[in-house]
Amino acid sequence: MDARMTPQERDAYLSESRIGLICIEIFGYDRARRDEPVAAAVDMGKALQLTNIMRDVREDAERGRIYLALEDLATFGYDEAALLSFSYSDEFKLLMAEYGTRANAFYESGERLLPLLDSARSRMCCNGLQGVYRSILEEIIRRDYDVYSGRVSPSKAGRLVRLFRLWMSGARPRWAYGSPPA
Repeated sequence: MDARMTPQERDAYLSESRIGLICIEIFGYDRARRDEPVAAAVDMGKALQLTNIMRDVREDAERGRIYLALEDLATFGYDEAALLSFSYSDEFKLLMAEYGTRANAFYESGERLLPLLDSARSRMCCNGLQGVYRSILEEIIRRDYDVYSGRVSPSKAGRLVRLFRLWMSGARPRWAYGSPPA
């Protein structure tokens, strides 16, 4: 864990990123390149955590919880009272857009993990997981960051089709990702 992490990054590291690190131990990965899969797993975990935080803003606020960093709220001129009263404003949209940008950057970086996993099955699972969460983020963006009017969830049919595509694309051999065959 890096001492320069923001509180948000620290929380993501301690939750989802650790899960990513546990998963790569279970899935198996290219240990000759240990630093790369570990960094990619941490970034994938951060992307998943940011997506969860964005999706659950309303549910968390209903319970009096705020997982968006207070410094970020202040930066965008959106305060705790506005969040707890479900105020959907331009400030909120800008705040959420920033979180979406961060999450997308972590997804991009986290995708480096796929060719470093040992088996097609592991790549399929990881690709399916990141893809389903990424579709949640895409739905949040499509709704112009309105997470207050209802739970964000892509349609069941859309999720199934996407999951099948993700599963199949994850089944590609390592070399299909640009890595030389082992």
